[in-house]
Amino acid sequence: MMSFIIYASLSLVVAALAAGSTRDGKSRTPPIEDRLASSADTIPYTTLSHSQSSGFGGKLTAIFDNAGDFAEFWAKHTSGRYPPEPAPDVDFSKDIVAAIFWGQKHSWGYVLDVTSIDWIDPNDFEVAINYDLSCPIGMVAAAISQPHQIIQFAKAGRVGFKPNYKATPLHFMINMETGDQAEADRVASEVNRLEGVYGYREDNPVRALCFSWGSCMIEGHMDSTKYTEAEARDLLEGIAGDTVDVFGGGDCDADSGFMTFPPTTAIVPPPTMDIDSEDLALDVLRTPPSGDIPMEYETLGMGSESGVTGRLLTTFDNAQDFESFWAEHTSNTNDPLPLPNVDFRSEMVAALFWGQRTSDGFFLGVTSVSLTDSNDPEATISYNLECAGGTADTILTQPHQIVKFSYASRVKFNPTYVQYPIGFFLEFDTTDEDELGRIYDEIESLPGLVELDSKWFCHEGYDSCEVHGGLDVAMYGTSEARELLEGVNDGDVNIMEIFHGIPCDESTGEDLPPPLLSLETDATGRGRLGGGPVMATYKKE
Repeated sequence: MMSFIIYASLSLVVAALAAGSTRDGKSRTPPIEDRLASSADTIPYTTLSHSQSSGFGGKLTAIFDNAGDFAEFWAKHTSGRYPPEPAPDVDFSKDIVAAIFWGQKHSWGYVLDVTSIDWIDPNDFEVAINYDLSCPIGMVAAAISQPHQIIQFAKAGRVGFKPNYKATPLHFMINMETGDQAEADRVASEVNRLEGVYGYREDNPVRALCFSWGSCMIEGHMDSTKYTEAEARDLLEGIAGDTVDVFGGGDCDADSGFMTFPPTTAIVPPPTMDIDSEDLALDVLRTPPSGDIPMEYETLGMGSESGVTGRLLTTFDNAQDFESFWAEHTSNTNDPLPLPNVDFRSEMVAALFWGQRTSDGFFLGVTSVSLTDSNDPEATISYNLECAGGTADTILTQPHQIVKFSYASRVKFNPTYVQYPIGFFLEFDTTDEDELGRIYDEIESLPGLVELDSKWFCHEGYDSCEVHGGLDVAMYGTSEARELLEGVNDGDVNIMEIFHGIPCDESTGEDLPPPLLSLETDATGRGRLGGGPVMATYKKE
């Protein structure tokens, strides 16, 4: 790497000398266009794999800068081949590898071709890989394909990917009722004079093929950006005067021919990646689905017992750290649960722990995982926290939930604290429906009412009915609630019972003595596993 940097620095010095200076002796910096044009030629590369068949079915633009990650990916790419193909020998002290996969398609004919690697910014050692993507032309085999290209080239500081989606040309066939080769050649010659017409390849003209049974055929392609199907048909029929079939053509984009069932890994990492970043090759393999949509998730653990006693909101993106955490989580059981199966190439794990509580009845439950920013991409985990209401056993608990879901580059946690209202039972000495209706309407209009039974409960054999409801604990204390309720029905009310409301927040019911695990912080002051009331981030020692 050092020799590369020195080389690049010398080239910049040479470029600066070549730029010269003005007549007054002041230095002159060439415009960016000049510097890019003169800085370097295209970068040579070696193709390691280029076809429409692979064991890897996801969309991918990735850089590999070490042999271990590349060998792992190559094994996936060549899975299903016999005998197994060893990974190409790449000297990663000098070179890097780029893998470009268009995703699994429902037919053959989808072609991905790298066209060049160009310098974008020599000062930052940034390059761009340019590649064409073409959709099928004409009739193709209905077989699943995975168009891709894997290339090797000299190390660069940053690598960008620049796709060029080529418009699918119109495919035409002229069926001539004559078997005269000379006449067919004349028609083919006139067709070739049309702009944007070519044969099987862009550098070939169309040709006439005549058959022994007395007919000829002319087949070729026309630029779909210049002609519609109708325009092409009119032009060709005007020349040939025979039956003309025109079909195909149109735009080609990232999702053309894309298989709708899930690919083997997920899709579209960021367009530019820094090869010096940690675990880069794995990062680009673990990309989530795109779009602002709910994400499926699976619960790996949920309950009120755990060996983890501190508050914790964190994610795991590798097996080693998750295994260490799972061992700590299950350390308080005589028969530890087996480690769940997680494919960290496409999935990640989130652990949500409320911290140790002084009683049971505290509950943490994930309500949704959603992709909130498909460009980043960023996921948000929403969850409810419910405090213990009424009577609860005085025991230490550790409410938590552990979930796995498709990988996201950023994860946010969105808590909702469920407030227990001030509960009440009211009894009225009447069973008259009209009277009960009037009283019900009055109760329903009370400020801060958050819940109310949908119907009265009347005691058989007694001339009374009762109803249960709840008042907002943020608006009333117990005495204020009683005073309000005593005014219902002009005071003709029997308050059977009032339950004390419970404001619920992150520290409600918290076990204040130090938990079993101690809190440690790194150099930034961020907490690690354990740590009582501190929102800790787990980090493997």
